[in-house]
Amino acid sequence: MKKFILKSLLFLILLLLLISPLLFFKIGGDSWRFIDNPTALIIDKANRIKSLKSPKLIIAGGSSSFFGINSELIEREFPYNIVNMAQFGSFGLKFILDQTSDCLNKRDVVFLNPEYFLNVNIKNVAQNDILRYYPDAQKYLKDSKVTYIDQITSNFQNNVESIFAFVLKPMSQKSPIFKHSREANVYGDAIGYLRYESPKTKAKFPKLTYRYYEGIDLIKKYIDLANKQEAKVYVIFPPISRSAYLQNSKVIEHLYNDMAAKFGDRILCTPSEMVFDDSLFFDTESHLDKNGREIRTKRLISFFKRKQIEIARNQ
Repeated sequence: MKKFILKSLLFLILLLLLISPLLFFKIGGDSWRFIDNPTALIIDKANRIKSLKSPKLIIAGGSSSFFGINSELIEREFPYNIVNMAQFGSFGLKFILDQTSDCLNKRDVVFLNPEYFLNVNIKNVAQNDILRYYPDAQKYLKDSKVTYIDQITSNFQNNVESIFAFVLKPMSQKSPIFKHSREANVYGDAIGYLRYESPKTKAKFPKLTYRYYEGIDLIKKYIDLANKQEAKVYVIFPPISRSAYLQNSKVIEHLYNDMAAKFGDRILCTPSEMVFDDSLFFDTESHLDKNGREIRTKRLISFFKRKQIEIARNQ
């Protein structure tokens, strides 16, 4: 009996020694660089926005700006350091605004892209992933607290995920089927999908129902906060396919009128100026493909130049 207890104890000690690196160390460092989940990009984006000197140009929003912008083109045209903070609509408007609000400084500019009737609150699955990969985000999430046990558990999960991604990623790269990945450029734009052909079928844009969007008042507070920091926020509309726009044009224009009444000259473009041919979308009627991405970015550049001319004329 004593021998059995001793052997069991030795086995547990050995097991603990083997597992402990997965609990207390981070494979891939603090950035968890081997994890291929696109949500983990929040680490890279947070590090970039903290490190950039002002004036910065911050792109904020959901996946239509994560997938649909070429930040390098914008940086070539304007004297701003660019960071694309956009990721997914599941993050919710509150989180998207909060994660950039304490990084605004004098002369910074924000292109805010609230997708049509974007959920105000974060979805539970998104919150769990964010806190697992980037515990510091708890300061933007009310009623969330990452305990020491949570961190140990997350370390284990992340290390296991890192190992699997490190082993499986070379195989998945050879696949002809696009998989959402962490692959992005230095600015934070998604680029993993650019080498793939568009799927034969795309996720359809939903039919919208009008309501006064509750996010409008949140955005107005964000604009007012930026004003106090001597930064400027410009609202841009998400890209949408021509067929989806025609189906929803009355609701979209009603929403635009609500926003125009509240934000005035802080709207950089109209919804109709962000309508693109159906052939320019990748896997959904909101995610532009490689060609659509370039066209949209050039449009945004021209709209921002137009806005700067208006400002100069009024001074």
